[in-house]
Amino acid sequence: MSYATTISPAPEAPVQRRRRLWHTDAMRTTLEIDDELLASLLARHPGASKREAVERAIAGYLATDAAARTRALAGNVEIEDVSAELRRADRRS
Repeated sequence: MSYATTISPAPEAPVQRRRRLWHTDAMRTTLEIDDELLASLLARHPGASKREAVERAIAGYLATDAAARTRALAGNVEIEDVSAELRRADRRS
């Protein structure tokens, strides 16, 4: 005697799809830079790779620009010196 057996598939765990979010602190970029300009930059940064030299140049420019912008604010911002008052209050507590 033969019996037909029907086997139901076991319920599977739901498929979990995960999306990965990648954070990077760098952006790959292709630039066309004048050869003489790049050679001059590399001469100022001996031993540095092209990437390092360009990053240093950009960082230096941004720092100089930030300082210049801050100096340009001179006389345009009113500042009240409350340091003495804060020191007195700090000594009381």
